[in-house]
Amino acid sequence: MAIALITREVSSQEVDGLSANLALRQETGGSSKLSPDTGGGKAVDFRVDATDVTMHFATSDKIADTDPYWYVKLDDVYLVQTVEIFSRRNCCPGHMGTIEVRVGKSLNDDGGRTNPLCGEPKNMNNIPKHTFRCERYGRYVTVKKTDIPVQYHLIFLEVLVNKEPTLNVAFGKTTSHSSTFRDVSGSDKAVDGTHLAFNSRRGLPPHWCMIDLGETIPIVKIFLLHTHRIFALKKMILTIGDISTDHGKDNPRMGGVHDFSKSYTTTLYNNPRMSGRYATIESLIMEDEIIFMEIELYSESMPFIKERTGLGSHSVPLYHGYQNVLPCHSYGHPAPYIAWVSEGVVLQNRTSDQDTNLVVVANGTKGTTTDYECWASNIHGKDLYSITATHTGRYDMCIKPEEVRDPSRNRFSKQDTTKEIQNDRDSFDASKMYSFFNPLSSLYMKLATSCPSTSSCGTGAPGWLPDGHPKPEDGMVRRKVCFHYDGNCCYKALYIDVINCPGMYVYGLVNTVFDFAARYCLEDDKKSKSPLLC
Repeated sequence: MAIALITREVSSQEVDGLSANLALRQETGGSSKLSPDTGGGKAVDFRVDATDVTMHFATSDKIADTDPYWYVKLDDVYLVQTVEIFSRRNCCPGHMGTIEVRVGKSLNDDGGRTNPLCGEPKNMNNIPKHTFRCERYGRYVTVKKTDIPVQYHLIFLEVLVNKEPTLNVAFGKTTSHSSTFRDVSGSDKAVDGTHLAFNSRRGLPPHWCMIDLGETIPIVKIFLLHTHRIFALKKMILTIGDISTDHGKDNPRMGGVHDFSKSYTTTLYNNPRMSGRYATIESLIMEDEIIFMEIELYSESMPFIKERTGLGSHSVPLYHGYQNVLPCHSYGHPAPYIAWVSEGVVLQNRTSDQDTNLVVVANGTKGTTTDYECWASNIHGKDLYSITATHTGRYDMCIKPEEVRDPSRNRFSKQDTTKEIQNDRDSFDASKMYSFFNPLSSLYMKLATSCPSTSSCGTGAPGWLPDGHPKPEDGMVRRKVCFHYDGNCCYKALYIDVINCPGMYVYGLVNTVFDFAARYCLEDDKKSKSPLLC
């Protein structure tokens, strides 16, 4: 059985300044720096158009640093396929020398200099940029000089990792906006591929920016690059449609209310794609401005697996004798193929519009591990998600589950319209089991077994168990969770693990992966015992 990994050579959009890449604004390090103004962060700051002498990375001179290197720590482990390096534009065209790129899961106490090579070393003298190509699974990308001792210090302008290879359909398009902070901060700066930014003016609400794509285009991916004052981006909405009046506010929303204040970059996906000519970003906070350095829209994209934890390692338990489900779903368009592989054997191969989770009946020795790989691929690239599964005892999930104490998850707790809508998109770890306790009633809670109202549990789409809970003698079972949304009590569904443990129900939960806010909804279990009485 062959893995459906579809590949072809694709050329990157020839626009310097595409920001959608894994290295952008991530943690960096290196062997040294020439001055306080040339630190490692200058190579991941979206300044590929810069000519200022302080807008590049440079190590100390060759005497102080004889084996210079630089690295970036990605936010998780990825299949690194391209590393694009930009040379400094206004100086030293013959100082680059032969450059090599290395990728690995750790820095190995030497800055990653002994990690596997990504592509072949390249003499970058007198060339503006070069793309190193490989398929290396790792979190650290290291750039160094091949020839030691060095003749000149290590110096370059920018490093892009896995840059989105498809067309940014928003680039250079006509824009409009609510207001501007100054004449040079109009909304056109958010689609020009440079480090200049759109900035609305405080005190002149509402704050919005609209992009006219010129024609109706289906959108699968939106990438946003924020700059300073990101705390002002806590309540944002995005609309996509064909209505231009009133800045498109009556167009369909992409998801619910978004919080962009936690990071300087945000990537959103539509599944299925949303179509429209006009894309609008608007703040629901009236008193503050909004600032975007770049807004990028994509009709097609390389795959991106949803299940990443941001922890750099992915481990899950396999409970003996049960059907354990390993989740794997991918964004991207065309719809990616999903293949599961273990020890070189293809276990499952499906398209992403099918059930792409892997069901494993565990029968291994307790304490042993098995590695599983989930591959996602389409014509634009690949993604890889590796899982280490540890074989555990049949009832180990009942021993000290992670206890969640949150009364707002009770079905009788209504949504507070003054607060952000609650979402379980990144609430749970697949390697853990969870119980729920209500400190207000001193009772354990269980998932609701009848359809809650859409305003329940602090969210817009509460999840519930249509088939009820298992009996103690049933052991761990799979159950469907339905999410009530748009008038449909089972608009979307996910599958979880449930076991009836002494005094409480314990759940193996997956994060919600919808384009709207959804949350597991519970109710007090009056048959449970307070942990204070056990």
